[in-house]
Amino acid sequence: MQSVKTVIIPAAGMGNRLGSLTEDKPKCLVDVNGEPILKQSLDALQEFGFDRIIIITGFMEDSIMGFIGRYNGPIRIETVHNNEFDKTNNIYSLFVSFPLLKDDEPFVILESDLIFEKSCIAVFRKPDLIALDPYNPEIHSGTTARVSPDGYVEALYTQKDATIQDLYKTVNITSFSSKNVALFKKYVSLYVNQGRVNDYYEAAIESMISLNNAKFKAVSFEDKIWGEIDTQEDYSRVSNQFDVEQITR
Repeated sequence: MQSVKTVIIPAAGMGNRLGSLTEDKPKCLVDVNGEPILKQSLDALQEFGFDRIIIITGFMEDSIMGFIGRYNGPIRIETVHNNEFDKTNNIYSLFVSFPLLKDDEPFVILESDLIFEKSCIAVFRKPDLIALDPYNPEIHSGTTARVSPDGYVEALYTQKDATIQDLYKTVNITSFSSKNVALFKKYVSLYVNQGRVNDYYEAAIESMISLNNAKFKAVSFEDKIWGEIDTQEDYSRVSNQFDVEQITR
């Protein structure tokens, strides 16, 4: 089985829904319990053996570059800039990162607004996994998934076209084998070339599963500590719910 060591972190977004929290910094550098989100992610990735990180910059790129310059650790960090960060979504950010990848190099996508228990990331050294949590409409939004009895993702829903029953929320951590990297690149490039630059990258995974029967094993985060920070309400909830000891254990 392939071992995945490369991680792509899309961090180009403007984080407008966080209001004053992103007036002077990009979302990935917002502090949660005293440490930037990005630092907590990099610390976890380094601890569990990932050795190449590609960060996609956009909004306030200079702040991210300054942070990278100050970050201590042997992990190799590369960056690529999404020049259209204010006009596109993360599918386009992934598209601009492809030239940095070696052929069909396996990788993990880890979104830059996630707080999670460090040990959660270890399993993603294995390919073709998607992190999922039972869907809670009171706190979750965005892409959802349905899981087959044998534990594989049988459908993703990037639109609100599924009932809530038996749905899971994507945690926005996904690993890809070389085979699925090739398919992912195919669909991302197809959608971008069709002008669908405001889609989420999950649209490509949705097509991979529905059209090519691509296999992704579900990784349950039901009993894990994690939080996605999109809004000020998310920030308040995560800051109150988690402390540094919990997040970094």
